[in-house]
Amino acid sequence: MYMGRENPYEVALYVYDCQYIEGSALHRALLGDDSDWNTTNQLLAMVADHLAVANWFQTKDGQKGKNRPKQIPRPGVRDEEETTYGKGTKMSMAEAKEWLGWK
Repeated sequence: MYMGRENPYEVALYVYDCQYIEGSALHRALLGDDSDWNTTNQLLAMVADHLAVANWFQTKDGQKGKNRPKQIPRPGVRDEEETTYGKGTKMSMAEAKEWLGWK
């Protein structure tokens, strides 16, 4: 019996649901540092970004469209300028097999 549940499927569902409880150990273990970004923090970051842009519009740079303020970095969101494709090292098929331990 686990938390008043006898059926193993109910236990699994309970554990799965616990990951959505903000601040729970499972939530922190699954998301790591990203677990601190709840809905409230996301909305506050969005408000701060919009205020920064609104203030930027009032400046000379904003009127010319230069030096737009950057957004507050969100967890799990990559920078628009960051690319991950095309960067890496090449290896031959023989090297790949050796690296994987298939020889």
